[in-house]
Amino acid sequence: MKIEKKEIANKLGKLKVLLNSKIIGNDGVVVKGNTLYATNIEMSIKTTLDIPASDENFVIPKSSIGLIENLPEGIIDITCKDKSVFIKCGKIKNKFPKYDLKNYPQRSDIKTKENTVINSEKLFGAINSVLYAVSETSDRKEVLKGVLLEAKDGILNVVGCDGFRMAWSKIECDGEFKLIIPKDIMRKIISIGMTGDIKITCDKSGVKFNNDEYEIYSRVITGEYLGYRQLFIDYPNQTFIERKNLSECLKRTLICGDDKSNNTIRCKFDKENVSVSLYQSISEYEEIVGLEKSVKESLEIGFNGRYLLDTINSFGSDKVSIGLGNNNQAIIMNDEKNSALLLPIRLREKEKSAAA
Repeated sequence: MKIEKKEIANKLGKLKVLLNSKIIGNDGVVVKGNTLYATNIEMSIKTTLDIPASDENFVIPKSSIGLIENLPEGIIDITCKDKSVFIKCGKIKNKFPKYDLKNYPQRSDIKTKENTVINSEKLFGAINSVLYAVSETSDRKEVLKGVLLEAKDGILNVVGCDGFRMAWSKIECDGEFKLIIPKDIMRKIISIGMTGDIKITCDKSGVKFNNDEYEIYSRVITGEYLGYRQLFIDYPNQTFIERKNLSECLKRTLICGDDKSNNTIRCKFDKENVSVSLYQSISEYEEIVGLEKSVKESLEIGFNGRYLLDTINSFGSDKVSIGLGNNNQAIIMNDEKNSALLLPIRLREKEKSAAA
């Protein structure tokens, strides 16, 4: 096999995220003719190279992928002979044992041929907007460690939740399916950089994402997801705010905090402004941000500041609507494509009195 170093290094670099050099069957990328694939217990990735197909079948171990990535630009010649594989590039030569392909199965066991086609930019844009809200804590409910994809009535609902905050994005989509993909796997899928239209095929055990260049299989999380729709209440007390203004205010507020374990901030919505303040043992900070619409009722409410910053930064619009209930109810934010809610934190008396 002769191929430009840039092409094969780029493909191998994406597939190696699945590899573990200490596990047989997961310690290298399989080459079959002009096809590459890598597999671990959770997912597999398959892609083709822009070269003629051949009869050569071998494994490029993870250690040799690093070598290929650091070879000079030009043509790389990879060949098999007897029980060895050779990599040549100019005056550089590398030899390693030929691995048994029986130890490298490819997973793609989807039991249906029905698929849904979605634009990759819209799909991954929606997923990226909710990933911040997906749980990374090991003791959380299993379904909260994944991204929900629910296609129904011409809409794909993409949802993430960690028990304290929830993010919900919607894009147009034909077809009907419901699946939960683990957060870490979803990040890996996005990192591959699939473009164009993507076919999604799924059953109860797994899902496949296909485009002209890649085929990716992933396991899914079983279980019933939270009833997210009824949590997004249409509060009568609503306002609008410039997203950038609130984001920059929150960044400044958190910088002034000395206690990294306590990021509780106080937000007081009153008439046409929101007062954002933080009180800690040796630090006090307050900033007033203007609202685009006057609130009907004043409200003083506390939040984890970093969670609130993540939430406001997940929106792409210049203006975000904010729905307010009482100080024990979640705050709800919306723009044209995305929605998010964040549960409040009870303010301690000293935080209230210091800000008064």
